Amino acid sequence: MAAVEAALTPARTLPKFVQVGPYRLEVILTDKIPTEWGVTADDAGMVVLDVGRIWIRKSLCHDRQVEVLWHEIGHVLSSLAPLEFDDPTVEEAIVARLAPLYVDFIRRNPKVVAYTQETASR
Repeated sequence: MAAVEAALTPARTLPKFVQVGPYRLEVILTDKIPTEWGVTADDAGMVVLDVGRIWIRKSLCHDRQVEVLWHEIGHVLSSLAPLEFDDPTVEEAIVARLAPLYVDFIRRNPKVVAYTQETASR
């Protein structure tokens, strides 16, 4: 139970790594999102599985950083599902709409998160 309580203690910073399925991804707060993988300099974040990194713009407020983290995790989950879209803007639209809902659900339901963690550790 102590591990569950520790996991629910609010972190003061973004985690340095997240594990999404088989991917261990480094989370990097940055002033500049790399553009060599096709994103624009104005994007709030990006994930590149081959590199094992999620980049999140440092200048964003905490709540927006959390949402962007979940947005990028959503892209990873989409690739693991595997969901294939003929038009990449469809995946982007879906992930953009779901990320804030994930964050809201987690914040409103800490007991569900605790139960999920407890069950997984058995």
